[in-house]
Amino acid sequence: MSYRVFESSSIAKDYALYRPSIPDDVTDAIIGKLKLQKSDDHESLVVDIGCGSGQFTQSLARHFDRAIGYDISVAQIDEARSQNQRKNFVLQNRALLYWLSNYKSYSIIISEYLLFPTLYRISSAEKIPLESKTVDVVAVSQAAHWFDFSAFCLEADRVLRPGGHVVIVSTIRKTLHHDDPVMETKINECNDRYMSILDTYRLVSHDDLDKFYINLKSHYPETIRETIGVNVQYSPVDYLNLTKTMSYSFKYKQNNPDGNLFEKFQKSLEDVMETGGGATDGRFRVTFWHDISIGQKGIS
Repeated sequence: MSYRVFESSSIAKDYALYRPSIPDDVTDAIIGKLKLQKSDDHESLVVDIGCGSGQFTQSLARHFDRAIGYDISVAQIDEARSQNQRKNFVLQNRALLYWLSNYKSYSIIISEYLLFPTLYRISSAEKIPLESKTVDVVAVSQAAHWFDFSAFCLEADRVLRPGGHVVIVSTIRKTLHHDDPVMETKINECNDRYMSILDTYRLVSHDDLDKFYINLKSHYPETIRETIGVNVQYSPVDYLNLTKTMSYSFKYKQNNPDGNLFEKFQKSLEDVMETGGGATDGRFRVTFWHDISIGQKGIS
């Protein structure tokens, strides 16, 4: 992971609050495309690399016995642990687990993986701290552009079981929508005006999506790719909070510590909503396009 943008605890909290997570129905659609087979020999394991505050990890975890999220940022891992939904079994059943642990026949199952079926750990993408051929799915959401992608692919291949999958999800924010066509035009004009400034601070390009697919396909020739669109409602305030979590926004603020672009951006959006007859908390739709590439390791 070449860039260390999301390091502070406040940034990690904002990331968890305002970044759109991969919806469960999108995760379900991804899982539906994987040729997963339950085994009596081992528990199923998914790892989420560059997991951030763990939203995608939690969504994936519903389909596996165990899930591990890895990120290079200590602050992001701390936030993911605080949001961990699958740790509640322990908190609610400590007395039962203590009682079971006194019985030899049960003590073997009182392990970290039973107590915390979803774990979060600090790690880079290029050196995953797991034994070879132990993982069913290696997943990445909105983080692959930070990796040494060739090194990541080799490491993912190492930890995958035969027949395992690599899933790369990258999200592009597309046009903004409104039921009133005139309002939609005005909202997009406002958005384009300010995004044209922020775009000059992008650390990565959306052209990288093609590179991910081509690189993954070089490892797994049967790699498939598709795009799923999801609509999310935003108010001007929510939309600006989202925008401020993007890496190009951090770069802008580093270069313009006294700049007021975000305040002006929000005010302009609110003015557009008001002139259209709506209140400042009026909402518009944003379409998020999830670009998904799936590769499968050979059986042999």
